[in-house]
Amino acid sequence: MSSHYAPAPAPKKNSSAKTILIVLSVFGIMGFLGLALLAGGVFYFVSQARNDSDELVLVNSTDRVSTILLPSNWAQFPPSERNADASIQYANLFAERYVMVISESKSDLNGLLDTSSSNAISAYNELVQDGLAAALTIKRDSQTEATINGMPGFRCKLSGDVDGVDIVYWVSVVEGKNDFHQVHVWTTAALETKNKPILFNVANSFKEAF
Repeated sequence: MSSHYAPAPAPKKNSSAKTILIVLSVFGIMGFLGLALLAGGVFYFVSQARNDSDELVLVNSTDRVSTILLPSNWAQFPPSERNADASIQYANLFAERYVMVISESKSDLNGLLDTSSSNAISAYNELVQDGLAAALTIKRDSQTEATINGMPGFRCKLSGDVDGVDIVYWVSVVEGKNDFHQVHVWTTAALETKNKPILFNVANSFKEAF
């Protein structure tokens, strides 16, 4: 895994295609941190840290709009790597498991799409997926309809090479009462089989806080 990463672009409000671009540069620094610890000889610590805690904690989003259940040993992204538009940003670095949540108010998106339309979630989903596909060297592998705790939407799988690392990436885009939500989870391709059910459990625990 590369020991360097591209500087994260400044996130811009009200543009889903742009607010998510920091995610994969965060992925690079997280992976590097894990390798650095291994190189330093902290083998026992890293081995233990790869196992998620059985204790789950309810994490509130910074905007108080949503919650998610995470193993208690997951930690927030380093301050320098956080997305200003994301309200939840946690990971188990050593297991290469990452989650990020971005919520956008429907009222803020009226200029981009008709949020009152019954097809609004489909239009919003396309904004998110097109932004990912256009800005990053990853491709859309599959997409299915998904409902998370009563919120309808879609779950898309993407994969590809980012800075020499093969990754797999799932983004669930759902419609809440007053907001659209993006729940991003990702890992390395080599750990897909092991990490996918864990990451899906995390994504499926997402709820609105009201």
